[in-house]
Amino acid sequence: MLFAKKFYIFFVIFSIVLTSYCAAQNLALIDSLEKQLNLPIHDTIKGQVLVNLARELYAFDPPRATQYAKQGIEWSRKIKYAWGEAMSINYLGLMAYFRGDNVEATDLHLSALKIAEKEQLQDVIGFTFIRLGTINKDEGNYDKAKEYYTQAIAHLRAINHALYLSYALNQMGLFLNIQGKYEEALAHFQEALAISKGIKDERHIAVCLYYIAEVYLKKGDDDTALSYYKESFQFNKKINNLLLYASTMNNIAKIYLNKNQIEEAIIHSRVALKKAQQVNLKHEIEGAYHNLYLAYLKKNLTDSTLKYQTLWIAVKDSIFNEQKNRQIIQLQNTYAQEKQRIEIEKQKVELATRNIIIYALGSIFILLSLMAFILYRNNLIKHRNNLRLQKQKEEILQQKRHIEEQNANLQLLNEEITQQKEEIESLNNHLEDLIEHRTLELKKAVDELSKQNQDLQQFSYIVSHNLRSPVARILGLVNILDYKQIKDEYNQQVLSHLSDVSNSLDTIIKDLTQVIAIRNSLDKTKETVNLEEITHLVLHHLSNEIESTDACLKINFLQAKEILFIKAYAQSIIYNLISNAIKYRSHKRKPLIEICTYVSDPYIILAVKDNGIGIDLKNVGTYKIFGLYQRIATHIEGKGIGLYLTKTQVETLGGKIEVESEPDKGSTFRVFFPSAIQNN
Repeated sequence: MLFAKKFYIFFVIFSIVLTSYCAAQNLALIDSLEKQLNLPIHDTIKGQVLVNLARELYAFDPPRATQYAKQGIEWSRKIKYAWGEAMSINYLGLMAYFRGDNVEATDLHLSALKIAEKEQLQDVIGFTFIRLGTINKDEGNYDKAKEYYTQAIAHLRAINHALYLSYALNQMGLFLNIQGKYEEALAHFQEALAISKGIKDERHIAVCLYYIAEVYLKKGDDDTALSYYKESFQFNKKINNLLLYASTMNNIAKIYLNKNQIEEAIIHSRVALKKAQQVNLKHEIEGAYHNLYLAYLKKNLTDSTLKYQTLWIAVKDSIFNEQKNRQIIQLQNTYAQEKQRIEIEKQKVELATRNIIIYALGSIFILLSLMAFILYRNNLIKHRNNLRLQKQKEEILQQKRHIEEQNANLQLLNEEITQQKEEIESLNNHLEDLIEHRTLELKKAVDELSKQNQDLQQFSYIVSHNLRSPVARILGLVNILDYKQIKDEYNQQVLSHLSDVSNSLDTIIKDLTQVIAIRNSLDKTKETVNLEEITHLVLHHLSNEIESTDACLKINFLQAKEILFIKAYAQSIIYNLISNAIKYRSHKRKPLIEICTYVSDPYIILAVKDNGIGIDLKNVGTYKIFGLYQRIATHIEGKGIGLYLTKTQVETLGGKIEVESEPDKGSTFRVFFPSAIQNN
């Protein structure tokens, strides 16, 4: 123990000294660049210096990097230097990404891409494609991410830009690593490493070695992974990338934990924590706390275990709360936009109604004015005729014929007025129909909002009901905990129960968060989903369950192979239905699961039939089957959320789900996906 403490002190002092030396080298480079700004240099060179300062500072001094990036944008716009403006905007986007603001980062990178494409800045285009691919990868938009990475690699190979090509290959390798394609990922990382060594770029060499180590760690080859992490660390000592430094130390600590070398794990975790705290890298701080918690747990040191468990949970909750706050703000913005859209539509209807009334009143006014003018004119003519009769009796007959002619004209005019009046009445009737139609549309919108409100109230009740029990249990356990005798065996059992209840509460919150995400998924992009492909992917994930139960599956997608749907939801639906068919199998016979599709306008129907234990539908309502946290067979393990998620995902996108079942014979679940025409 004494030796381990001495070694830890030595390691920390050595790391501080080494980091200080490397930081001094970086500061020397940064000082050199800042001095260039005060020299009489060419305008474009000044723009390049500002971009280089943003690049050198973003990893360990984001505020200064942001300042130089903004200066680079302002200066480049002033001298009309497109490269400097686009790259400065890209580095602002990179810092927004590290802050976790992917929306702002995407907007900034798209602005930079627009400038680069307009000015044909090929290297900037390739760099921006890489950044957009990384953001889409983190958001789970894997098809879009792969498209951006592929474009970036092809683009940078064409212009032979070694530095950015190495960067693009690394990002594609990360993407493949996430998808479990380890050999392909290693091939991309090794090519990137060879390029970086060829141009002697120690920054990218360290990163490449780190990524290769990540792949071997995922494959379970801890020794090879440890070797690459240490080699990456040697290069990182020269460039002082604090993020890479902290992440490398955390992962080395994990390997030592796997090897049960606890003291080594503690030493590396503490170094990682110190580096991460320097620039507030929350994910790495969380990782360090988690490693220390596991290490002290293995050493059976209760106080240290509880301390680091508390710190780990606090940082983890902080990260989770930041993510949820961003989602809440997005939901509030969506609600405000929808409310504004309905208000604008209402104003449009009122404006159209007002215009129609104005036109009608205007027409009536014109007709009345015309009639008044005609009457006035007739009276004037009659008056003149009377005067002429008094003066010229001999012209009486002639005047009489003239009056008769005028009366005939008036009759024709009256007929025209009558016809126009009928046309006005017809317009008024059409106006009433239009107003009635708009009123029905508004009523429909109000009904939809009312239903959403009822759903929200029901969901709020479920949230309150399911959160109340774990919270009450936590409060009860806290009340019976004896803080003075914390190491007592009884108190240790209380703490163990408290941990179990906390994990249960965390699971409930994650489930409810997933339900909220599904209910607000209308803005997700639908795509053509190949049912056969995602079914085989699901069967691959369930291969152990299928093999262990000796289940037989029959699949027939001949009538309908594709649907227009959200791919992740379609995969989730098929997974839940097949896994339930296996879970609720009958032990009296070999499991048989039949999966098929057929068309019944306006739906494409997916049917999953099994020969399991079945459901007594006469005594069990649909809410018990599809309700949140509702379970029928309580003796079988489950949470009561799978079919609720399936129903929510289907109904959110305009479909429905039905079930037929008989006890001890099996069940058939039918999912009605809207056809392409109905979607359109």
